[in-house]
Amino acid sequence: MARRQTETRKEPDTSITSKVESMQNTHLVLTPTRELEPRARQIFEMIMSMRPSTMWGAYDLQLATDLAEINAQIEWTQEVLAVEGDVLTTRLGTPIINPRATHCGNLKRQAVTFVRALGLSAGQRHLGDEPNRKRANKQQELQKASRDAEDNPLLA
Repeated sequence: MARRQTETRKEPDTSITSKVESMQNTHLVLTPTRELEPRARQIFEMIMSMRPSTMWGAYDLQLATDLAEINAQIEWTQEVLAVEGDVLTTRLGTPIINPRATHCGNLKRQAVTFVRALGLSAGQRHLGDEPNRKRANKQQELQKASRDAEDNPLLA
């Protein structure tokens, strides 16, 4: 009995499988619009991970870069405030509010503005809504079932 050579059938480019594979193979690397310090770069990467890379536009990258810089400045300012304190005394002994505390408050307001402009706030992402929690739970169940099916040789 002679063995038949198996033929590899190539699916057309219009098939769903090839579209899914091409989307999975495409790895977009989103970079900030200017050079960032190491901590700001880490924050930028965290911001980018909040939604799929295909949903970021050019202006969004500019806002995300600004937001990363602002958050890094907030962290640095808070570290300095932890040492200096929120209230300083002048040479005459008069207590005054540390100007860095005021600056930090302004930076926090700017950060909130950028988060809202990017649509990343919890309210804009509807993280607290009941339907979204149900949908997230169903999605987790489906992912778990998919992993279980991959591990089971009878279902694979």
